[in-house]
Amino acid sequence: MEKLKYIITMTMFGTIGLLVKNIELTPSEIVFYRSFIAMIVIFGTVLVMKRGKFNIELKGNWLPLLVSGLMLCLNWAFVFTAYMYTSISNAILCYYMAPIFVMILSPVILKERFLKIKYLFVFLSILGMGFLIGANLNNLDNRNLIGIGFGILSAVFYATLIISSKLIKNINSIEVALYQFFIIIIVLLPYIYKNNGIRVFNIPFKSLILLLILGVVHSGIGYMAYISSVRKLKSDVIAIYSYIDPIVTIVLSTIFFHEKIGLLQVVGGILILGSTFLSEMWEIKHKGAN
Repeated sequence: MEKLKYIITMTMFGTIGLLVKNIELTPSEIVFYRSFIAMIVIFGTVLVMKRGKFNIELKGNWLPLLVSGLMLCLNWAFVFTAYMYTSISNAILCYYMAPIFVMILSPVILKERFLKIKYLFVFLSILGMGFLIGANLNNLDNRNLIGIGFGILSAVFYATLIISSKLIKNINSIEVALYQFFIIIIVLLPYIYKNNGIRVFNIPFKSLILLLILGVVHSGIGYMAYISSVRKLKSDVIAIYSYIDPIVTIVLSTIFFHEKIGLLQVVGGILILGSTFLSEMWEIKHKGAN
């Protein structure tokens, strides 16, 4: 049952690019409204489940909570911007370099050992990115290259989000998400108000419906389903089935947006996803051996 829930959740996450590409708002507005809607859904759920009792353990947690909230904000903003500039498949492949960046940053921030085999994973991932960039060098307007740049930055921010989240102690994962969404809203509110205003009633109807689906289903219900299933599944199962997300994303982008995937992109995608998959499986095996 939990495995099926996780598979459904990953499949659902794979449709996010399809939704975002059809929402007629700026990336920062999508992030803002998505977070606001999701916060309401999760807040209501926590109220019912905990009968109004929250575990606000901010001592020693306020800094990693703040950093993780900011990183989630930048992560979403940059990957959504990448969708606007390049193909969804390019953006999601860049996004999935995050585990490699975690591997690179962990020795610096978390003081973890950087073993020699990790150099191979990093090399394969960078080689894959080289193929991906090479596949887009013929575009005269360079929009794809700009989009790939945003995608890579989104992966860096996602990696920093993962690392900062590891430093949060004694707070339920769902409540952590609630705080992160709140931080995003506080950070973006002045920017949104100054540049576009809070234009809830001026959002095109189609975009409003898609935004509600993104906020309620993908970010509210979806995230809670993800957390509950991850707690009960083995790490190797989580690692393997997490790749349903990019596969669904690439397939849907090909079907609905007629995005063409060339040989260089295929090779680059295999190298990027393959290197992250191998690194995750190696980490799981290494931890099990210890």
